[in-house]
Amino acid sequence: MDLKFNTAGCICWIQKLQSSHPDYTIYNASISGDTTAGGLARLPHLLKRYQPEVVLLELGANDGLRGMSLKAIQKIRCPGFIT
Repeated sequence: MDLKFNTAGCICWIQKLQSSHPDYTIYNASISGDTTAGGLARLPHLLKRYQPEVVLLELGANDGLRGMSLKAIQKIRCPGFIT
């Protein structure tokens, strides 16, 4: 979850990651309120567009906030694609 509200003066994790890895270009494709299904649906296009060497996925927080069980969130993941 890329939580930014109520964090005035705080450095978000993306800025921390960029500052600790200045040789990398960081692309933040997060969408506030997006779900695991939404993130996974956008992933193929993003991979094709940016052709990254490293991918860090953070998915599931909004699903959990909406009351979805961990088991249901895990079922959304494509078997063999995300472990």
